[in-house]
Amino acid sequence: MLASARGPGGPPPRLWAPALGAPWVYASLGGAPTAPGQWTTAEMAAALPEAGAAAGAPLYAVVGNPVDHSRSPLLWRRVLRGAWLAGVYGRIEPPPDGFRRFLRAHRHPAFRGFSVTAPFKADALACADEADPGAARVGAANTLQRLDRGWRAWNTDGPAAMDSLAAAGAPGDGPLLVLGAGGAAAAVVCEAVRRGHPVAVSARRPEAAEGLASRFGARAVPLEGLPVSEFPLVVQATPVGSSMREGNLLFDNPLGVGNYLLEMIYQPATTALSRESALRGAVVVGGAEMLLRQMLAQFRILTGADADPVPLRAALAASLVEAGP
Repeated sequence: MLASARGPGGPPPRLWAPALGAPWVYASLGGAPTAPGQWTTAEMAAALPEAGAAAGAPLYAVVGNPVDHSRSPLLWRRVLRGAWLAGVYGRIEPPPDGFRRFLRAHRHPAFRGFSVTAPFKADALACADEADPGAARVGAANTLQRLDRGWRAWNTDGPAAMDSLAAAGAPGDGPLLVLGAGGAAAAVVCEAVRRGHPVAVSARRPEAAEGLASRFGARAVPLEGLPVSEFPLVVQATPVGSSMREGNLLFDNPLGVGNYLLEMIYQPATTALSRESALRGAVVVGGAEMLLRQMLAQFRILTGADADPVPLRAALAASLVEAGP
């Protein structure tokens, strides 16, 4: 007997089925699925590795809510196929309060690791059996690695953000302003302080900024009237400016010559903030670069292998151009 879920829960188990021992799995031939949650043959072929998905192949996924926009499957599938590795990478969208149930349901040893995105990064750390010191300091995890018993939590966001700025030529010890007070902001503040940057935090909720700043020995500054000239480095770590939430937190305090901006949002590829900052002469680093760098670190943790960033960077850029605004 071969059973498949229907609806939003349908795609992941259909993708996992061969690796979990199913004799076969089917997809629709042509352009339209014949049932909710079914893959087309073209989609299934693109998602499966070049070496096939034989029984016992390692399984990975990005876990978030929402998660349809994630480019992690694009990157992981490209590198798995390029390296002729047998792993399969999918998307999983548990309900907002369902992370612990999700993890229990995926305790089969074939599941070797997960990329974790909003709103589950704090849950991932709380559910892990042990944590890398970096994830423990941040209080959130974006990676879960299968151990012989249980899960180990990691956070690759902070190093990826700071490395992206450094690669663009940003000074290694300059004052840094972080916009936002959520999990992504916490990862950047933690790593920036560790590297010796004077850090300030600003958010629409001043109490949240103060709480985050106090955790890491940074300072909180009000969003209104921000003295951006004091901060050569700026990291935008909120959803404002994304396709789901338009806006520009620095509309009244624009960046310009002498500023380096990391805009964590990667869809759209250009936000109001990044566009205005670039026009005024700031050096702008898009969120796609941070996404790629944190993915490369995840890949190394979960597979023990290194991936070539050059073709991945090109594939990601092409994907974002195709997606449009």
